[in-house]
Amino acid sequence: KIIMVRSTKYLLLLFLFVSFSVSAQKKQQKKIVLKYWEDMSEAEKDGMLKDSTLNANALSLYNKTYVWGLDNKADLSLMKALTWDKENNLPLRFFLFNNLISSGDTSLNKLLTEFSAKMLFNQTEFALKYFHKQRLKKNNFYKKYVPFLAADLDEKNEYGTFKDYINFFIIPEKDKTIQQTADLLFKEMEALGAGKK
Repeated sequence: KIIMVRSTKYLLLLFLFVSFSVSAQKKQQKKIVLKYWEDMSEAEKDGMLKDSTLNANALSLYNKTYVWGLDNKADLSLMKALTWDKENNLPLRFFLFNNLISSGDTSLNKLLTEFSAKMLFNQTEFALKYFHKQRLKKNNFYKKYVPFLAADLDEKNEYGTFKDYINFFIIPEKDKTIQQTADLLFKEMEALGAGKK
């Protein structure tokens, strides 16, 4: 009985310690802002630009000092950082990636083709809601993604996986208002050859 009482006390203490540690970690974590960059206040933007988790090359890209093509590894690393599947600095990363998509810089076509689908896979809801929001303003920004997505997802299986992921996992659980935007995206991707191989 004494051994059982001691074991129970130790388990209780261990449980309390773990609970306290988890709650302390949650309090220390920064609150992640999930607004679009264009909708953030200057103070929120400044805070995100000063965040220590922000990729240094992403900051250089924001400051227009990053030079593409000098170092392929750095270019790939930057694209991976922009399309990362976490929420840290997402408004800024999405803003920077959108600027690349709309830049018209053909020297980036290979990278944008490789990473545009990754952005949509990793930040599907955030991206689709942005496209929908832009459509409400009569801005079909999503069309700028279409050539890159269609080129990357030209194989039937890859495109099928992408489409199923959005239709069956994202839209039913989330906001139905993005369905029409997703349908337009699919239609235009298919017109450019998505899923044809």
